[in-house]
Amino acid sequence: AIRKQYHVSVDEGALFAAHLSKQGVIRHVDTVNFPPRQKGSFKCSNHEIYRLQCDAKEKLLNSFLTWPLDAEPTTNCLEVIDNLSRLLSVMELSSLDPVDGLLNQQHCLKMKKFSKFEEAACELQNISKEALEMLDEDEMTAFALNLCSVMLRYAFLKAGIPRTEEERIDFMKTMLFDLAGEYYSLEEWCNLLTSNPGGPEAPPRTSIAMSFSRKVRVSSLEMSSVAPGESLSESTGSDVSLKNDKRIHFALFIGAHGGSRWSAPFSQFSAKNLDEELDIAARVFCQEDRNVEIHRHENKVELLSSVFKVYRRDFDSDDKTMLKGLIPYLGGKKRSDLSGMLLDDKKINLTWKEPELGRHTVSGPWYKKASHNKKSTVAGFAGLKIVKTNSPSHHYTPSRNKQALTMKGFKGRLPEN
Repeated sequence: AIRKQYHVSVDEGALFAAHLSKQGVIRHVDTVNFPPRQKGSFKCSNHEIYRLQCDAKEKLLNSFLTWPLDAEPTTNCLEVIDNLSRLLSVMELSSLDPVDGLLNQQHCLKMKKFSKFEEAACELQNISKEALEMLDEDEMTAFALNLCSVMLRYAFLKAGIPRTEEERIDFMKTMLFDLAGEYYSLEEWCNLLTSNPGGPEAPPRTSIAMSFSRKVRVSSLEMSSVAPGESLSESTGSDVSLKNDKRIHFALFIGAHGGSRWSAPFSQFSAKNLDEELDIAARVFCQEDRNVEIHRHENKVELLSSVFKVYRRDFDSDDKTMLKGLIPYLGGKKRSDLSGMLLDDKKINLTWKEPELGRHTVSGPWYKKASHNKKSTVAGFAGLKIVKTNSPSHHYTPSRNKQALTMKGFKGRLPEN
């Protein structure tokens, strides 16, 4: 396959394939006898089958390559996510449509920086669990919020933007990322910061999730039976202290990745200024009519269903008490209208708005829910021949990864150690 693609000899193609195997970009389908990125993991033979690493796990985002197994664990967790956020922001700002200011995602995908971002995102595989556990409450909360934002935007680029509610639910449940060797769906990660909308709180299934559930700020009243800021140990025997912070919901879905046209005046959350930034995020979120819209003369309030309806138990069960809690984050006419409606002591009609997750873009790609009856295929490496193997539908094929599989600087020499 490489020989035909790049018009090189069999020996040169084999050397390049060995180099890609060493870098973790391609892998043998038999990972037991041919572990990724280890010496001897590549064998040039028509009987051996290889495929791109990004096709090894269905719908896994940061799977461009396998991080070196002998690398020292990455301990600067906050710096890694900070760099990813900055790189992604640079690409997005460079891809804004000059007419309406909307994001041109197709332009992002074609940028050379996207390949760099894909490789950088794989460092999340190498994050030290011990380093994550050492983060304090505000550091963990900022890290979790920023990681969610980066992975959502990454998923929009790589898998496409969902356009229907059914696609949105499938997107959140099935798109995965690798953090310290543990896989999380976008929905699972959001639920570390919020309640489980399907029922009682599920116990954390991983060591990272357990650590986050102990320290990170949460929005759910169900996470503990104590008041915000009080010790959980009095009722459960645990030494954990949780904060009930409704602003987490607003912070999760503010900005273009959450479907908002308004964004916070900062690109990411910081542990140092977390309270102030959460306050700003809540005000920006609630002030936008897409999320909270007041109709004084009709005595009606429209709220975003994906926050206020799906996670209703995170807010007060009484309609008026819940609406009263929104007043501090409203301003101007919106605030006075809602305050007046609450003082009138009349029944306020609540209606729900459907979410528009990340739809504000010039063009796709658009997310498509995978059919369980349809098998997708991708070209894989069998020695130096092309074969067809079952593969995820949302990842790059070799032709789309052509930029990464470059022969520049390699032809005619052995790969460096």
